[in-house]
Amino acid sequence: MKFSALSLIFLVTALGCLRADEAETRLALDQWVSNASKVKSVQAKFEQVRLLKSMTRPLRKEGMLWMEKPGRLRWQIGDPPEMVVHKDANNRMWVLDVKKLSARVWNMEGLQDKELAHEGKNFAMFDTMQSMSPDFLAEKFKLQRGTVDVTNPMVWNFDFSMKDAKAAMMVKQVTFKVNVREGTLYSLTMLMKDGSSMATNILSHQINVPIEVSVFKVNIQGYTVVEEGGK
Repeated sequence: MKFSALSLIFLVTALGCLRADEAETRLALDQWVSNASKVKSVQAKFEQVRLLKSMTRPLRKEGMLWMEKPGRLRWQIGDPPEMVVHKDANNRMWVLDVKKLSARVWNMEGLQDKELAHEGKNFAMFDTMQSMSPDFLAEKFKLQRGTVDVTNPMVWNFDFSMKDAKAAMMVKQVTFKVNVREGTLYSLTMLMKDGSSMATNILSHQINVPIEVSVFKVNIQGYTVVEEGGK
């Protein structure tokens, strides 16, 4: 991708990025979505960083993500895992608290409501990567701006606001940091209206590598299960 000097606003931010004009931002976003649709599987190690308004230091936890199209998803925090998130064959999301031997299960609509209320740990956003498309973005988000890394023109930050009025009351901004050529996600940050934030930063990843089927099998024997968010 080439960028002309006249088409960029030469505002170098503290993050070492240049703000691009709307046309080039749309072009880069379309490139990312197109290439992301070609990614069939992802295995990633990530760090989750949560900052509350009342805190001076963020809470940090590491975890793992496995995602395979169509539909397979496993997300866990801790090693050994403290929390496991699993998407089943019925497109429901299970959230398992390993220490308490408790499990909650949502349909996707209910899960997204919980996410906006800070309880979803933003794993629902990762699930949207399985169906990322221009139509999906247009339905859920309003593009605010795009910035390109000064050292790597393939790395972009896309800032969005939420279109849904209920979501917009709580979520100030959602930022995807991506590699547009690879179609991969580097980080996902949700900035809330109350000043808190949740960021998931990818530390390492592999794409289009076969994943063992056993990864997506979750044993809930002995767990107390609570149905939430519809049938």
